[in-house]
Amino acid sequence: MRVREADSDMYAAIDLAAHRIERQAQRLRERRKDHHGPGIDAVASTPGELAALERTGHEATDAIEKAPPIRIVRNKKFDMPSLTPEDAAVRLELIDHAFFVFRNEMSGEVSVIYRRRDGDFGLIEGA
Repeated sequence: MRVREADSDMYAAIDLAAHRIERQAQRLRERRKDHHGPGIDAVASTPGELAALERTGHEATDAIEKAPPIRIVRNKKFDMPSLTPEDAAVRLELIDHAFFVFRNEMSGEVSVIYRRRDGDFGLIEGA
C-alpha cells in the first residue's frame, strides 16, 4: 500500500497520510468482516496469537478457503475506438476520467492511457 500526501508543513502531511492509512485499514477490516466471515482477526486477538497462526497456517488457510469468490457487480460494454496514444490522451482529457481504454492504431492491441500524479500520461500496452 502506497500513500502520498503533500502539504507545506511536513507534520501536517504526515498527519494526512496517517489518517488516510487509518481509513484504508478500517475499510479493509470492514470488508473482511462483511465478505470473508470471521477471518484471522476473530481467531487471533493479540499480535502473539496472530504470529502463532501465521507460523502454523492451518486456521488462516481454513479462513481463506471458506471466503466467498469475488463478486462483479457491474458489467459495462463500450465501443473501443482505434486511436493513436496521443488521440487517446486528448479523449481522456475530454471525459475527465482516471483512464481511457482504446485499441492502439499502430499495434492493433488494447491499450490503456492514464493520468499520472505528476500531470503527465502513462500508457499500458497489451502484448
